[in-house]
Amino acid sequence: MEEIAHWLYAIDELVWGTPMTVILIGTGIILSIRLLPGFHG
Repeated sequence: MEEIAHWLYAIDELVWGTPMTVILIGTGIILSIRLLPGFHG
């Protein structure tokens, strides 16, 4: 059981770690810039 918990924790870190945080924040910034009035990018 402890082995399963270890693997689940490793997968969780991979999915919700730094790469996912960067993707979510980057997407928010890009969408915010694109939705600004007067921006034709």
